[in-house]
Amino acid sequence: CLILGIIINSVIKLIFARPRPDINPLMVENTYSFPSGHSMMSIILYGYLIYLIYNNFKTKKYKWLLISILSILILCIGFSRVYLGVHYVSDVIGGFTLGIAYLILYVKYKNKKLCSFHLHL
Repeated sequence: CLILGIIINSVIKLIFARPRPDINPLMVENTYSFPSGHSMMSIILYGYLIYLIYNNFKTKKYKWLLISILSILILCIGFSRVYLGVHYVSDVIGGFTLGIAYLILYVKYKNKKLCSFHLHL
């Protein structure tokens, strides 16, 4: 799940080749800026955990507590990339968008594979 996401992110960074912000960053990165890899991977990883929790937890109290915590974590990761000065806001939005698109396709693929597996039994 994550390895393909990292490859896609790296290829898109090479295609856009957008330089990173140079306005007093708190840390220095050597790769291109768009899209934010941290933002994209946080959506893929924590978004998938949210999907699993939503579909498998029976207790609503714990389900929504965990989903809320993971959602806040995703937003904090995106915010931190801008705060550290290594990304523009549009990089983070792009990373989130690509991560959501990837996650939707991944979940649809996984569900299709599971359904077709059960049909053959």
